[in-house]
Amino acid sequence: MWTTMWLGVALAAKPVGTDLDQLKTDVAKWEQMLATDGKYQFGWTEDELKGLAKGDFVKRRERLDGADRAIGAMWTGANLDELWVAIQDEEHAGLVKGLIDERLPGSTYQNKLLYQRIDLPWPFADRQWVIKVVNNQPLFDLSEGRCWERTWDVTPERGAKNETEDAVWVEVNDGGWLVADVAGGTLLVYHVRTVIGGNIPEDAATQWSMMTLGGMLKDLVALSYEMPEHYLSEHSVIRRPDGSNIGHFDTAERSAVAEVPASP
Repeated sequence: MWTTMWLGVALAAKPVGTDLDQLKTDVAKWEQMLATDGKYQFGWTEDELKGLAKGDFVKRRERLDGADRAIGAMWTGANLDELWVAIQDEEHAGLVKGLIDERLPGSTYQNKLLYQRIDLPWPFADRQWVIKVVNNQPLFDLSEGRCWERTWDVTPERGAKNETEDAVWVEVNDGGWLVADVAGGTLLVYHVRTVIGGNIPEDAATQWSMMTLGGMLKDLVALSYEMPEHYLSEHSVIRRPDGSNIGHFDTAERSAVAEVPASP
């Protein structure tokens, strides 16, 4: 990831923690909305909230029937737009190495059908799947654009050009991103539940997710602080979950730019 060399500088120069009481108040408000209009709820513990307020990486393994869910969270002093650009800017900073993406016909920004395949080292076969990625528009509207949820689930859709007979189809792969305006910054949450299948034990994917969550989220927090100097007018446009453009950070009329929807 191209931000690795900036990690120490970014975290040293930017806030690494926030007020605990304000964080608790804001998180409780968004959790109340998630209970009625969100797909996932988290129910943060006192210790987890204290860790988030200090700027620590917080993780949890949610025990479920079948595969468990790996959950990771951090607080960043960057705003929602800056963090969302860091998450979505895969043309410069892909989060998963060796991952092939192909958007399927019929996809829209709000309901994206995405074929993915990941190369696994020998002797394991590659894994492939199709997911439906959905932006939670009702939650976005209810929170007045201050709490964003983007989730995905496996679908039975087929027909991607990159499909291969040698790869194993993954039957369980769901999760999401949650970003919310919290305590003068942004709460970042990522969670995933996967069964790799084939001859790989069911628990292996969860263990791998738990081991790698911290590095990914810490990199994203560092990257979010670099966005004001990176997401400039020559950069391709990135959109919020409601479909509005995030105006480039060197553009004076950002609010006007944000009101113009991008093409699907």
